[in-house]
Amino acid sequence: YSSEVLLSAKQFNAIAKICLNNNRIEDDKPIYIVPGVVCAAFACELALKWLIFRSSGTEVRGHYLDKLYAMLGAKDKDKIRLFTQEFDQFMSRNMNLFIEARYHHEVSIFAFREQEILQFSDYLLSYIETECQGANNE
Repeated sequence: YSSEVLLSAKQFNAIAKICLNNNRIEDDKPIYIVPGVVCAAFACELALKWLIFRSSGTEVRGHYLDKLYAMLGAKDKDKIRLFTQEFDQFMSRNMNLFIEARYHHEVSIFAFREQEILQFSDYLLSYIETECQGANNE
């Protein structure tokens, strides 16, 4: 489970970067916002699930980033909060982004927030790579 979840998180993050052109606007490169945001949000979800499994051995379900974050240990929470000074607001805006982006067409106004979710996905995976023992070997 652990290696599959982490590998999937990395793959969804890589596809999000391709879809969103790594958050760069270039005349000759298209940006695919919906699939990019969905992939970035899912990468965040999977990264959080990996962190939960690493510390507790529990395989969790669900798409809400705030609920997954709440299941983390104190050390992981403290490090992840460093992503932004306005972490609570960030989490509130993006807690259900994976589902909301997929069904954006069912509401009259929707903000994709592609830059911040891709940055958060990168941040989580960087945290796993640099600070979690054995992350590359699991």
